[in-house]
Amino acid sequence: MEFIFHGTGTSSALPLVPCVTSTPRISDIQCRCCREAVASMVHPGEEDEDVGAARVNGGERNKRGNTGGIVRKRGEDGEWKTIVIDVGKTFRDQATWLFRKHQIRRIDAVILTHGHQDAIAGLGKSLIHDLRAFTAPPSPQAGAIIPIYLSRATLDAVAQQFPYLVDRNQATGGGDVPSLDFRVFDDDDDVVGGQGIGGGFDVAGIRVVPLPVHHGKYFTPPDQVERLDVPEKQTQPQPQPQTAPQTPPQMMQTKLDGVDGRNAIQPSLTSLLHRKIDESVKATVPFYCYGFVICLHLSPRATYFVGFTHPNAHDEWVAACREVEGTRTVGEEDGFLRAVGESAVKQGEVMESVWERARGEWKGFVRPAYDGQVVRIE
Repeated sequence: MEFIFHGTGTSSALPLVPCVTSTPRISDIQCRCCREAVASMVHPGEEDEDVGAARVNGGERNKRGNTGGIVRKRGEDGEWKTIVIDVGKTFRDQATWLFRKHQIRRIDAVILTHGHQDAIAGLGKSLIHDLRAFTAPPSPQAGAIIPIYLSRATLDAVAQQFPYLVDRNQATGGGDVPSLDFRVFDDDDDVVGGQGIGGGFDVAGIRVVPLPVHHGKYFTPPDQVERLDVPEKQTQPQPQPQTAPQTPPQMMQTKLDGVDGRNAIQPSLTSLLHRKIDESVKATVPFYCYGFVICLHLSPRATYFVGFTHPNAHDEWVAACREVEGTRTVGEEDGFLRAVGESAVKQGEVMESVWERARGEWKGFVRPAYDGQVVRIE
């Protein structure tokens, strides 16, 4: 089994246009993240002294699409089963190079986590065309009906934005509409697509367990979400400390059965909150600390964080993860780590204790994910 990150950014993706157009010279772009990203996008034949000054090894890892993934599992017949998780605004661009690189020629199912544009926009501008191609000759799955798993709230969002996908009678124009089978799952449902969902449901031979999480006021109310970022397991409502973030850390998780539950991917789609706090040091509020504490409860062998925005670069987040592991070397992004620690202190006792707990109790591998990264589970 393998998991491919087709996006690891926020809804805006990276780099940001205001940053890359802020100055004629790439090396003068103040935002390190966007500077390194755009420098990596210049064709080698077009390099000059300016680009050379801005280019760094691994700079392309700062170029990020909307968060999402591709789960692949090889069957007993040797054929790969492919599940796509979320199809946001950047999905088509990501699929163009990733599907070719990994020779993905079929999609067995799609899972949509929520109804925001960074998760479903690709249904209209991408999958309406690409899935049509997947289900027509000469595709190996010509004539197939592709199941799309989603919650009732997400289906309502899809129906509002793309009515022709839910009701073919509302299609306009001369193009065909792909054959899609929307399979709704909700916490209070007993079945989805004819399958019992106690403990999850099967998608193309892979067990999937949807976890309700708080993602702004649009989705699951906080009083229905189990808090994992507090010392003891509690269920909301709970009195919230004044210093706690107003919005709990966003989590998008897919638990895959058939492998050790503590292996690679369990919390791999834990999305981070990113709010700038001190413009003078351009640091990011360490809400990601809560992600570490959540993972302490899950005890994974490996964790991959996603949902990054600017101005902090990929290498800075690598150093932050290595700091928690206890493997960071002296001099490795010292300024960023110092800013993170100062930010935790400024936000009060709760955040400071969370940061200290993450550094003191963490066990296992942890890194920021990047677009195109592949995690394999034997």
